[in-house]
Amino acid sequence: MPTRRRFLRRAVVLSLGGPLLGAAAASSDGDARLARGETAVAVRGSPQVIGLTGVPDAVAPQITAANRRYQSLSPAAVEHVSASVRTTGREIQTGLGTAYGSFDPDAIATELEAKTNFRRVTGSRSLSERAATRRSGKRRDGPGPELLTRDTPTAALVVGGQRIDMAHGLSSDDSTERLLSAREQSRSAVPDDAGDSELGAVLDGDVVVHATVGEQTRHALRAELPESATALDTLVRGTRAAGVSAVVGPETTTLRYVLRVDADHRHAVDSLRDELSADESVDELGHSAWSDGLAVEMSVRTAALWAAHERLLAV
Repeated sequence: MPTRRRFLRRAVVLSLGGPLLGAAAASSDGDARLARGETAVAVRGSPQVIGLTGVPDAVAPQITAANRRYQSLSPAAVEHVSASVRTTGREIQTGLGTAYGSFDPDAIATELEAKTNFRRVTGSRSLSERAATRRSGKRRDGPGPELLTRDTPTAALVVGGQRIDMAHGLSSDDSTERLLSAREQSRSAVPDDAGDSELGAVLDGDVVVHATVGEQTRHALRAELPESATALDTLVRGTRAAGVSAVVGPETTTLRYVLRVDADHRHAVDSLRDELSADESVDELGHSAWSDGLAVEMSVRTAALWAAHERLLAV
């Protein structure tokens, strides 16, 4: 069984690394995903905040290794990402995502072919020009985006000069059609109802993450918690959806946590608020509650952002 640190690493990779690679969920089947025990996570924001916050020690080696391996895509070139993933327990099932920035499509496609099992689709340039042609009625000057697909696990990429779109876990034809359709409409590949759209609508910041939390995910999270984390265990048991936004500054970061929690589990939030507020790097700014949820706002010293939460998780 994975250690708690390894499981935390996976969770952070899901919320940070996954969006940076554009892997995200493609489902729009509403509450049915909860009935099947699935979890749907959505992320949007600027990866540039990592320059201020850094990354947790648990994932730093993986991010450094990825940056060294893939020279054609610099993290500094990515200005904004939107992504969502649908998971069952610890495994990512399907996904869609879009990264915006400044990219070299040919260099990225060439490196992916050399170092991964992604392959260019013959005629992808003419196929992916659909987005430009339909809007303007004529072909744009310059090369079109590159279309690449992968068989195992199934995935598709459309790499253009200003955006990269990716689909994971869908058939090759379905992935390609979804991605090109999103580009034609000048919108993100991520569906509007990804994650928990109600929580997503009340969160804003440099980075926003929100999710429905399925039964298998709750079970997996609880299995990795230390026995001493009774309040956190209680909160995980009762949480049906969760979200957090971060407004990141050089000195301080303002966090807003929003939770949809069963009424008989809400007392755990008070314990966790007290535990976080006891950290000298953290100040509580306020909290509120309503019929089926609650919100807590915290200010954290940016340099201590990850350390404060790792202490809370006892990792």
